[in-house]
Amino acid sequence: MAVAKILIAEDSQTAVELLRRALVPLGHTILVAADGEDAERLLRTERPDLLILDIIMLKMNGFQLCRSLRS
Repeated sequence: MAVAKILIAEDSQTAVELLRRALVPLGHTILVAADGEDAERLLRTERPDLLILDIIMLKMNGFQLCRSLRS
């Protein structure tokens, strides 16, 4: 089984916990960002294999983060 480093960019702790409970038992490493700015920093420093991205977040929303990553 392949194991991935997964970044969850989500401001709802409930949603983060649900995703964590589903993914950690499969062996995945989970990183969490509470807003788009944190997510962008972690994407550049941690280089995760997968990003699970909330669209509505404070500071930088998911659409803004996507545009920033594409440029």
